Amino acid sequence: MSRTTTERDTELYAAIADCVRRALEEDIRTGDVTTNSIVPVDARLRGNIVAKQSGVVAGLEVATMVFEQLSKDVTLTANVNDG
Repeated sequence: MSRTTTERDTELYAAIADCVRRALEEDIRTGDVTTNSIVPVDARLRGNIVAKQSGVVAGLEVATMVFEQLSKDVTLTANVNDG
């Protein structure tokens, strides 16, 4: 029995989300000692990523997954299209 495109997309999304989770667990673990000592736990920030030259953006969905796994309070707003 062949899988539908939706089933394959769902499986791929789950696999990528799991990969992101594992990468974050490996990189974050207990955190950075210096950051933990000088940045308050409840600190919030706002940032912009600005390209100084024209180019192609790729990976916005994965970037969104990363931010969502770090915090449910994070919002990623892309002002360009992926690809």
